[in-house]
Amino acid sequence: MNFKKIELVHFRNFDSLSVDLNPGINVFEGPNGQGKTNFVESLYFLSRGTSFRTSHPAHLIKEDFENEGAHVFAEFYRNGVDNRVEAHLIDSKKSILLNQKKVTPSQLVHHLPCVLFSPESLLAIKEGPNLRRELLDEMIVTLNPSNMKVLMEFQKVLRSRNRILKECEERPQDLKTLLPAIDEVYLQKAVELAWIRLDCIRRINPEVSSIMKVLTGHKDTETYIEYLVSDETANDWSERELLDATRNRMSELRSAEVATGMSLVGPHRHDIKVIYGNRDSRYYCSQGQQRALILSLKMTQIVHHHRIYGSFPTLFLDDVLSELDGEKRAFLIDFLMGIETQSILTTTDFSIFGDKANRLTVFHVKSGTIEI
Repeated sequence: MNFKKIELVHFRNFDSLSVDLNPGINVFEGPNGQGKTNFVESLYFLSRGTSFRTSHPAHLIKEDFENEGAHVFAEFYRNGVDNRVEAHLIDSKKSILLNQKKVTPSQLVHHLPCVLFSPESLLAIKEGPNLRRELLDEMIVTLNPSNMKVLMEFQKVLRSRNRILKECEERPQDLKTLLPAIDEVYLQKAVELAWIRLDCIRRINPEVSSIMKVLTGHKDTETYIEYLVSDETANDWSERELLDATRNRMSELRSAEVATGMSLVGPHRHDIKVIYGNRDSRYYCSQGQQRALILSLKMTQIVHHHRIYGSFPTLFLDDVLSELDGEKRAFLIDFLMGIETQSILTTTDFSIFGDKANRLTVFHVKSGTIEI
């Protein structure tokens, strides 16, 4: 899948913009604060129906143009056919059309598969569990777009259950009526999502370890991911064991959930642990090793997508190369040049590409304008 022509109207700091992209590596360079990430965000929004920076569509509209809204259009080429996708954002409402038909985010990811790699991605190991869950959920959606629907269904029932829990103090009768009814639906959706994550981890672990060995040159050091449920490693659990553990934990924490007004059990509380050389990378790996591990995970995501679908997803790399040391940067650039996919990269320092610069398409970003 390749983006061909992108048009932005009142999106972030862009007023009116039209850009033609090449099918290979497209580099957007310029100082910070000029709009490079905003441009990547617009393409990601078209691919996923959501932003990777905000959950509020109104934040994407250029200041003083709230009444007119923001609009993003793209022509893209997929499976030998030209397509058009567009997104319209007015106030807090959004609508996305694919070939003039409204689509949901779950439908969208089937047509525009992508992988996002950002500075936040590099922080996933050492920061809080939310970033690690996002890293894994990005992967399960890339490997099977239908998993987007599972994610959204879980999030919807989670919001409903939290609303009931918050109201239980004022409406104690809900403890006997509404809460038990939603618990069964919640349990089903929670286990479904957790099981998909577990299955994904089991599939990718060998590939992550293999890529990490090539990246670091340490052929005897193994890498693998553990999935944690209530701080217990669940990699070898059956679906039944996962169901029983979740049900029992919900029973144990019922009073605490009612007291706090929030769901304390479920995949939104799970975590992943990246093990490198039999040690938890969060505490025992250097920053360079942690970044190499994330790079291995992202490359695994790309390779597995190709293995399943016979094509590569579009890659968005937002200011990542500057965060890597020279060796890992060269490894990633060589990898990108060796696969047939479209890549959108941003950087403040074009010189990091060295003698490979003449093989790239370069765009210069300044104050909400883009020139080639």
